[in-house]
Amino acid sequence: MKVRVRFDVSDQRRTYAGGEVCDVPDDQAVRWLAQALADPVSDDEEPETGTLASGERAVMPRVQKRG
Repeated sequence: MKVRVRFDVSDQRRTYAGGEVCDVPDDQAVRWLAQALADPVSDDEEPETGTLASGERAVMPRVQKRG
């Protein structure tokens, strides 16, 4: 079931940021909705993911040496 997380919350698999739309198992979604940790989302709204766009690469900034 797709839900929008209201607050930062973690489960056994990962951490979800507040405002993130995610697809979680139905039983977990029902618990979160009952505890007011999330809001239901319609099926046409895509889950937000932290993936890079095609052709992008994550690069760490270079550290300047002191000397």
